[in-house]
Amino acid sequence: MAADDTHEFLTPPDSDGASLPTQTIEKTVPLSERLPSYKLLAFDGVAACTAVDVEAAKIKEIMSLVSVPPSSDKAQREALFVKAIDLLESLEPTDGIEGMLAMQMVGTHNASLECLRQAMIYNQSLEAQKVYLSQAERLMGMYMRQVDTLAKHRGKGHANITVGQVNVESGGQAVVGNVSAGAGSAAPAPSPPSIAEPCTQPPIVDLQKPARQ
Repeated sequence: MAADDTHEFLTPPDSDGASLPTQTIEKTVPLSERLPSYKLLAFDGVAACTAVDVEAAKIKEIMSLVSVPPSSDKAQREALFVKAIDLLESLEPTDGIEGMLAMQMVGTHNASLECLRQAMIYNQSLEAQKVYLSQAERLMGMYMRQVDTLAKHRGKGHANITVGQVNVESGGQAVVGNVSAGAGSAAPAPSPPSIAEPCTQPPIVDLQKPARQ
């Protein structure tokens, strides 16, 4: 190992005032090849885990969102975990944002059900029941906001229409929104025939004096 590939440092003194032994750290990347502060080296090159470990960590994260009764046996616990994974996969996330939202939605759903279950326990006090139901209501509202966020991210949300200044002449009409006319669309109604206004000019009267006989 070259001398410039290591870095020695002294750790701070311990509680007794004595210094700890000198430690040596091996540099994995020379300083001249360091990445900017906003970038990271590919983790695969420095990680000690395998792909199986990563997938197990994902499943463990889903499992942490499931409330398991202490009296459950192994089969019941695994059934709850499989159910949570089925819920996540049923949302069919296609990117990182959808994956995080799907994970949050599974957790919110399970938490709201747990609050409802706690509220329905036999002989539950009225005060505790109100607290659990209030929490369930908040969680269900959060879940609906997550559903809306996922729909908007997928392009299924309602489009916002911004209307600026619209000038409409006398007798005209303005239509704001999506207007489509296909083959099956009804034909526009014909405009009513114009009716001439009656003549209001008084008749001309001959005011000359009659000739004498």
